[in-house]
Amino acid sequence: MNSHWDEVYLARHHATSGYRAGEYEVYTPTGRTGGTLRYAVYGFKAYLDEALQFGALKEGMAARPTWHGACVKTGTWSTTGNNSVAGGTSAYSKEPGATISGDATGHALVLRTMRSTNGGMAIVSIDGDPYAANRLEAV
Repeated sequence: MNSHWDEVYLARHHATSGYRAGEYEVYTPTGRTGGTLRYAVYGFKAYLDEALQFGALKEGMAARPTWHGACVKTGTWSTTGNNSVAGGTSAYSKEPGATISGDATGHALVLRTMRSTNGGMAIVSIDGDPYAANRLEAV
């Protein structure tokens, strides 16, 4: 049995406003998919009154986020405040060829993006190889 099976995590949801603000999440291991340990995630807080209540139950992965502020950006980037995104701000660039890069360790990489009215696209490269991301297992 993998040593991670006995690890349960408690985390605070990243939202600073809205329904999920102030919510705690408990991550309990449930199984593996494609080699990635999956968790049942239980959200809880005082949603409607002073008593703690369980909220969302969902499947997920335990992750350690790296906010865009800790990444290296080349080109022109703008930052906008947004309480509904992790870290409270999002970064974007309208400049063709602008890049953002950072270090990742572990067996899974999750990129969070926001839908917006100004469109755009991104090419994801792993160790400089733009085709490596296409060979990762879906999680």
